[in-house]
Amino acid sequence: MMARETNVGIVTRVPHAGGVLDETLKPGMEGALEDHRALRRRDWFKWAYTVYEVIKPLLNGIPGTPGQKALRFILDSINPHSIVLIAIDPWRLEEYVGTLNLPALDGGHVEVSMRIHDDMARYNPELQATPLVETH
Repeated sequence: MMARETNVGIVTRVPHAGGVLDETLKPGMEGALEDHRALRRRDWFKWAYTVYEVIKPLLNGIPGTPGQKALRFILDSINPHSIVLIAIDPWRLEEYVGTLNLPALDGGHVEVSMRIHDDMARYNPELQATPLVETH
């Protein structure tokens, strides 16, 4: 990986996409959010749920909770130096740390998941260009 080869650190944050990937946030719940996630565009959540639903069948049979599978993907795809987690209770922190005891994902799972995400990224409302408005 180029970052490691050039001694550049990678810090990953929000590894569970605001609760979408660990399934603590279900479709329709985003309207009741009162934390930092409430600032996200609602159409982003719809996009994130859609991407997850396409990737989720690939994860069947892989050991771990949904939250652990998301972390395992990050560890096996980009091998970051740090992952910034939000664990609201000791049980959740133990779950996330337990990811380190799970077997690595095989390259096929990582590659297919990345391809699905990359293919669907063009529909991410937060990455779509906003038209430039000229003022006179």
